[in-house]
Amino acid sequence: MKMSFVLLSLVSRFLGATTQLSVNAEDVITTTMRTMIPKPPSPYCQSKLCPKGQTHVACESFYKSLHRTCAAKETTFVNMTTQAENIVKHHNERRYLLASGKDSSLPRAARMVAMQWDEDLAAVAGFNARMCVAKHDDCRNTVKFPRSGQNIIVFNMTRRVEKQLMEILYPELLSIAVKTWWSEAERMTAENMDLYPCDEKLQNAYRHFAVMAVEGNSHVGCAGLRYVVGNLTQFKLTCNYARAPVCGQPIYRFRPVGCQTGRNKKHSSLCSPTELFR
Repeated sequence: MKMSFVLLSLVSRFLGATTQLSVNAEDVITTTMRTMIPKPPSPYCQSKLCPKGQTHVACESFYKSLHRTCAAKETTFVNMTTQAENIVKHHNERRYLLASGKDSSLPRAARMVAMQWDEDLAAVAGFNARMCVAKHDDCRNTVKFPRSGQNIIVFNMTRRVEKQLMEILYPELLSIAVKTWWSEAERMTAENMDLYPCDEKLQNAYRHFAVMAVEGNSHVGCAGLRYVVGNLTQFKLTCNYARAPVCGQPIYRFRPVGCQTGRNKKHSSLCSPTELFR
């Protein structure tokens, strides 16, 4: 007698009917074993990724669709990889103007690298986006980028906006985001650029611009979350960067240094993507 099938007879007292089901016993065993196998730990829970006392944003939320802080409705994760070229373009256009001395009253950057897209940064940015609030996380570092920076913006729409229209709006929202962050350059001085202040109040006045202007910020990756609060659509955009500005150190150098690996082909005032920074 073959034991690969078990005949189950379900008798309904209320309907007076008998239903017979053939169930593969091997499938039952396989399904049971799968539920018993624990999930591997998140690769972001490594202590070496974060300073002592800080928890990586992707550690506890690695297997969750939303962060525990999110209480919004109709949440939809928005993969920004489709907008990667657009995002990099907006960043490099502004970095080019800064490096060529054509933007603001700030001194010309002597050695500023052109940005590229990074999928790992984008993936980690997604965990912050899933928080549903305009809040920076404590730690977002990766093995490749151990001092990652971050910018966040939340767009509050005036009504509930359907998915199709939001898809059309994303390019414009990205442009507004970068423009808004970069506008903080008006509050900066050459002294601030040469020596990034350690005073947190001063940092908060131009933190977004400072992150975008770090000379060695070679990579960026972004992610978004669309959700509903009070019957109004909101869109949160999080961008993570290769580097964050460090207090007591220059955001970029404007004394003669020059690119060590040549100029960028598209933006001649920026360094090539292979430029290395310590």
